[in-house]
Amino acid sequence: MDRQRDRGRNEIAKFYSNFHSYRFVGPYLVIRLQRALSEKKLDHLRQEFLSIIDPPGEMFQRDALPRKPAKPKSPTSRASASPSTASTSASCASSSIG
Repeated sequence: MDRQRDRGRNEIAKFYSNFHSYRFVGPYLVIRLQRALSEKKLDHLRQEFLSIIDPPGEMFQRDALPRKPAKPKSPTSRASASPSTASTSASCASSSIG
């Protein structure tokens, strides 16, 4: 049982060491990553999620999308949020999910 728990914990830690966040941009689900995936790993994901991606196989990597423009601050706002520290050169895997 300990081996299974350790493998599960390691798999989750490995995933989150590269995962940054996700968001929808138009019809696309954009998964933001710290580092680009290898073509082999990307092909594996295409096969694994083929049944839910529309159009089939529409999964790709690209440079990071531009940041969203900052919302104007309220004149009564006393504290300001710090800018995101995420790398703007992170790769994204994008797909439309139907």
